[in-house]
Amino acid sequence: MGEEEQLQSLHKELATLRSRGESSKRPSEGRRQAHAKGKLIVCALRRPVKVTTDASGGVTLEESSGGFKRAIDGLESECEVHWVTWPGEIYGAAAQDTLRDKLQAENNTTAVFLTRELVDLYYRQLCGQELWMLYHSRPRKIGLKRQTRLYEAFVAANRLFLEAVSRCYVPGDIVLVYDFPLLLLPSLVRRRFANARVGLFMDTRFPSPDIYCTSPLRSQLLHGMLGADTITFHDSKYSRNFGGACTRVLGLTTSPKSVVHEGRTVNLSVNPLGITPELFALTPALRTRIAALRHRFEGMRIIIGMDRLNPCRGLPHKLLAFESMLTKYPQWRGKVVFVLVVREPWGGDWSQFEALRAEVDTLIGRIHGTFATADYSPIRYLHKSLPAHEVVALYAVSDVALFTSTCEGLDLAALEYVACQQPKSEGVLMYSEFAGCAQALRATRGAVIVNPFDTEVRRVLV
Repeated sequence: MGEEEQLQSLHKELATLRSRGESSKRPSEGRRQAHAKGKLIVCALRRPVKVTTDASGGVTLEESSGGFKRAIDGLESECEVHWVTWPGEIYGAAAQDTLRDKLQAENNTTAVFLTRELVDLYYRQLCGQELWMLYHSRPRKIGLKRQTRLYEAFVAANRLFLEAVSRCYVPGDIVLVYDFPLLLLPSLVRRRFANARVGLFMDTRFPSPDIYCTSPLRSQLLHGMLGADTITFHDSKYSRNFGGACTRVLGLTTSPKSVVHEGRTVNLSVNPLGITPELFALTPALRTRIAALRHRFEGMRIIIGMDRLNPCRGLPHKLLAFESMLTKYPQWRGKVVFVLVVREPWGGDWSQFEALRAEVDTLIGRIHGTFATADYSPIRYLHKSLPAHEVVALYAVSDVALFTSTCEGLDLAALEYVACQQPKSEGVLMYSEFAGCAQALRATRGAVIVNPFDTEVRRVLV
């Protein structure tokens, strides 16, 4: 899905919200004018700008990227967009005042400041571990005491966002809530502003009812989500899973496109995001970097893997497959290099997946110990995030990209790889059948669809 389709998707959702607001109760003339001029308030935990503070206390703001952020940017020509977001760090009182004013003045953003305790309990533990794992079909057992503390932090953080919304909301505005860290916010906004038009965009999976129902927070999360007028998913199966959970947990009446909750009909929508291919065009600076990389790996085939450190990304699986290839096809030794880039996990806490990192390190050590020579290293392992231009350059020079997620929602990185490959159209995308774009890529023959659990290599490119 390109930029035009992305905008059409969001236009459709906003039109649904507007029509619901206009049909609910006949407004006064003043209220009718407010609806016509209402702004879009986007509530997201992840900040749309990167905040940098220097030694003297000066603050610099840099626009950040992301599929959802770029889609929202496309609406700014049609309506006023106001962000409510956490700046991403812990700030003292004086720094908060400076940053609050700067974000408001330069980025039309209301800042939400989290305490150190909330960053730990809410952001790192609950969102980065428990909820992330739940929505990727890997629920974890939460002890009663820890469950209570995490839920209290969840409520506290969502209430901070509610207060921020209250400072900028006027009747006629649309409140759009982004993803699972703010699942209580739609209901909180509904209780404070009964006639508010609220949308919820789920940028993650929604697991099957059997898995979802293992969560001790299942009822609270569903009630929070159902405060929205419209809930949008990437895929129809996630919408069906949500409806099934509402029926099983709350006993609600559902259909493929709606859920009836407390006398209200909540619309269910399926509108996947896409990428903007023009953002991955090869600039002169990129061409220079690409030429340098090709010179660096001259005579070698390049395999690229770009992942976060989490159990769903299939990191061990791709390493085992690479090891199988070098074992079964010795003619490729010294002629292929695997560039593996592993970024920080959701929540930024590397320690939460220490066992996975140890497994990856062990596999890389084993592969190097078996196949490396004095002048050949089969794997280039980068344990950090790379700048966007470096990612584009690596995608452009690579011969094969491995996306081996064992459980993934919409994975836009695969589409970005295709966009970067278009000038030469030689790269091969190997994509997991369990990741979110598999159906579309299979239909268009845009990738080799693989089972990441089958790590035995039976054929190679020649």
